[in-house]
Amino acid sequence: PSNDPPDVIPWDGRPTYFNRFGGDIAGVRARGSYLAGLGVGAIYFNPIFKSPSNHRYETSDYFQIDPQLGSNEQFVAATKELSALGIRTVLDGVFNHTAVDFGPFSDLIRNGESSRYRNWYFPKSFPIKVGDPPNYAAWFNFPSMPKLNHANPEVTRYLLSVPAYWQQRARVSGWRLDVANEVPMSFWRSFRKTVKSLDPETWIVGEVWGDGSPWLGGDQWDSVMNYQFREAVIRFVATGNSSPSQFMSSLMRTYSSYAPQVSRNLMNLLGSHDTPRFLS
Repeated sequence: PSNDPPDVIPWDGRPTYFNRFGGDIAGVRARGSYLAGLGVGAIYFNPIFKSPSNHRYETSDYFQIDPQLGSNEQFVAATKELSALGIRTVLDGVFNHTAVDFGPFSDLIRNGESSRYRNWYFPKSFPIKVGDPPNYAAWFNFPSMPKLNHANPEVTRYLLSVPAYWQQRARVSGWRLDVANEVPMSFWRSFRKTVKSLDPETWIVGEVWGDGSPWLGGDQWDSVMNYQFREAVIRFVATGNSSPSQFMSSLMRTYSSYAPQVSRNLMNLLGSHDTPRFLS
């Protein structure tokens, strides 16, 4: 708590879109040995790049750790310390959309049709108005998350420079890809070539809530978030809506729907930042 910014609220306070609670990289570093003692082998961080919101799924700067969490140097040091403890770092890559204060979109707001970044996004009319509804394509039509145009080679080159930047500086062992089914497969093929050229052991896991087979042919991702596993466990363990044999059938159906090397590294989960907490 001694390094908390002045505007944090109590840990048990009510979360809003913008408030912060004080958790940071320094706290993770201080508890590295504790985490290793629990048997933790990897940490998947939700987005940690600079963002106006507390969930940070809208990125203002892909090359800066959010100052509320710490500095780039502190993050790099943390990944090396965790690695020495046998804990790998997985980052959340949000490559479908940005924040409205991201440089290119800010330029589009200021300069309208004459902006050199006009083709980075999907404007529907000018001037750009950040309102509800937005007059540009946005994720789930949220005005704060304008969607990127991956058909623009300049956008692709920029986004591919992000994993290259971090993997060359920090001990980044994997990427979890946000709303990955909404990004063109051609981008993920280029993404795989980029990260695997830096480290062939880099883990690539996409967010898909159903069958991930189209992305798991060896040319895009290594794994998916296994929400089908979660659903089967909830039906059997939590709500009692399936029998033991139905539970086993659900697990085996998911397991056998992928190649063995995929099934053995699926991201099995009981809950995530997108689901109700499992116990409560």
